[in-house]
Amino acid sequence: MIWEIPALFTSLMVAFYGLVNQRYRLPGEQLVFWRGLVPAIILAPFLLFFPAPENKLFYVFVVTNSIIVRFADAWFFEAVARYGAGLPLRFSPITVILVFFSWLVLDPVQAVLMLDNPAQFVGIVLCLVVGLFSLAMMAKCNVTLEAMKYYMPRLFMGVFIDIFNKKAMQYSDGVSGPLYYAAIMSFIVFVMAVPSSVKYFRRNGFINEIKTMWAPGLMIGVVIVCLMLSKNVAMKLTPNPAYVSAIMMASPLWLSLYALLRGREEPGKFKPWLVFLISCVILVILVHSVKQAAGINP
Repeated sequence: MIWEIPALFTSLMVAFYGLVNQRYRLPGEQLVFWRGLVPAIILAPFLLFFPAPENKLFYVFVVTNSIIVRFADAWFFEAVARYGAGLPLRFSPITVILVFFSWLVLDPVQAVLMLDNPAQFVGIVLCLVVGLFSLAMMAKCNVTLEAMKYYMPRLFMGVFIDIFNKKAMQYSDGVSGPLYYAAIMSFIVFVMAVPSSVKYFRRNGFINEIKTMWAPGLMIGVVIVCLMLSKNVAMKLTPNPAYVSAIMMASPLWLSLYALLRGREEPGKFKPWLVFLISCVILVILVHSVKQAAGINP
């Protein structure tokens, strides 16, 4: 199995993830509560059928990432509510660049592979830099520039999330690792979101809050289950977490197709994602050529 397939499916889930709050325009703190609760309930029964990972480092990275995700998701939802699902998602290519070089520092084997294949290494870097070029093109729009300023801290959180995600998968197998990662993270996010969510239950009343939130909460929960499981599998299989992040940048493609089908356009410039999408295709080809040169089964 290759990492590109679950990574591409994850990009579709990321697009759905943003569209939910673009539709409902609800506070990020509210949605984070349900983003943790619903997946935890869905995944809990499956834990009975799979053994827990034994390596303690797996849990260190999962818990650390859960804390980061708790705040990163709230930031993401707020950005989507303010600017729409497309704009903040299209700023994410900068995360790919940072994750790529950070992982080379953390994984000397991958660094050696890159140095042994300088032509492919340069090609991979150029493909990733294209993301920054498309990012700069979008920043010419006033709305987009405002969104960039707001969303930039979330991008740096994404660097740690992807690296810790990959590290956790390294210390688990390909089945129980993705499952336990998603379940544990969902439970921790839910627990951390309870204090800030109490005000909404008090203000709206418990019954009214349930009536208001069950639909978006359930949709977010189901999407996040699919998103986390597919991303975890991709992270387990990929040689560098930046490659998964790069493929996930195809999410604006799904958003643009959705807007086209609905007969409306999103604010800001959205065509530059095509340049980045082409770079992702070239990136995949180069990554596999490096693995073949090293005698690694793709």
